[in-house]
Amino acid sequence: MMSMTDTGSHSVTGDACALAEDFAQGRSDPVQALDKALQQAARADHVFISMSIERARREAEASAARWQQG
Repeated sequence: MMSMTDTGSHSVTGDACALAEDFAQGRSDPVQALDKALQQAARADHVFISMSIERARREAEASAARWQQG
């Protein structure tokens, strides 16, 4: 499987197991996954009424810290 950092093409809606593997191997982290999701959301005109970006970023950062701790 390809990782986000290897190709920059990992789908946000792709395989959650592949994302978890990337996180576990240090190839990516939840903050990078969030950034990718936000980039894709920005390109999708009129799809989202609102987004809780600040909350998502806090949660992604907390998750990244947990992944680093093991």
